Amino acid sequence: MKRSGKTVTALIVVEAAALARWVPALASKLAEEWQAQVRIRLVGGQADNSALLTLLSLERMVLFGSWPRWSDRLDRAEIADFIEASSDTSYDVVVDLRHDPRDKWQADTLVLQPRFNGGTGENALAAALFFGGTPYIEIIAAKGEDDPRIVAGGMASLEAAEGTGGAMEAVWSRVIPLIIKARTTFDTKAPLADPAVRDVRHISTVNTARYGTKAVAQAAARAAYRLCCHAPHWRIGWRQAVEGNDVWSRHDLGGERWQVLADPGDHFYADPFPMVRDGRDYLFFEDLDHKTDKGVISVVAFDDQGRPGEARVVLEEPWHLSYPFLIEEEGEIYMIPEASLSGEISIYRAVDFPSGWRKE
Repeated sequence: MKRSGKTVTALIVVEAAALARWVPALASKLAEEWQAQVRIRLVGGQADNSALLTLLSLERMVLFGSWPRWSDRLDRAEIADFIEASSDTSYDVVVDLRHDPRDKWQADTLVLQPRFNGGTGENALAAALFFGGTPYIEIIAAKGEDDPRIVAGGMASLEAAEGTGGAMEAVWSRVIPLIIKARTTFDTKAPLADPAVRDVRHISTVNTARYGTKAVAQAAARAAYRLCCHAPHWRIGWRQAVEGNDVWSRHDLGGERWQVLADPGDHFYADPFPMVRDGRDYLFFEDLDHKTDKGVISVVAFDDQGRPGEARVVLEEPWHLSYPFLIEEEGEIYMIPEASLSGEISIYRAVDFPSGWRKE
């Protein structure tokens, strides 16, 4: 887009600590859509975001491998083609990505700023994702002494996003077209909304402007723990029942100390279902691999001293399986595992108990 026969000049302002791969992507898109000369200015910024950066780095290693992500940090040299040559340059449009902008711009400069559930900057986006779910995005516009107005708004689709970095990328991919739309809306003098008036579409969203750096850091640390420690990580507790002195007889949870069924660490065990067959104790359970996030049904057999043997998989399907409900009817053993992702309720007959099962 050209104005008055001259090339549009645009500036993106961002904290150096928040310089991520999406920023030059935004610059390239603005240059293409506005036929503009786009520059980036790096400034000092909001306090420590090291916890968020640690989380994003861990996600990169665990979830994404070598694939480049928009949340990847860049240094100044990697955006050399976009770096502003002089801070004295005047611009037609400024896109301000900072948490706390304080600059005074020329009266004819259009200033656009994205806002996430009422907050500005990368930490506000992180806070919106940690504390508010899917953030509502607004683009605020102002020129000269005019009051800021909302010129564009919308929400991103996070259904397929992996991790915090994936969610941030999904939001940024929505921010870019909204910024492009915002300039057009402002230039056409379309009716603009007052930022003080909350849109009915996001009246219930959490206003994340009140969440500071410390709260975001704590949330990022918790997310990193869950990522690295396979949280939530369920475990199975077991103990031998003593006839006449068990929970059923006493009506309380006292008695022998519970033992934890050992798992390999990268799997969790849940939904135990005990079964006695030919005088021997068996324990069937959901066995979920953290790497695939898909459950199978496994079993352990207890020896004569009441010690569990090695876990072995007895039933696996292309879909997730859990809670192995077992019943016995006329000497036959059947299993009805939870398998909602298959879209049906299936029953399996034991043809070689406990490891052989046939779908009926």
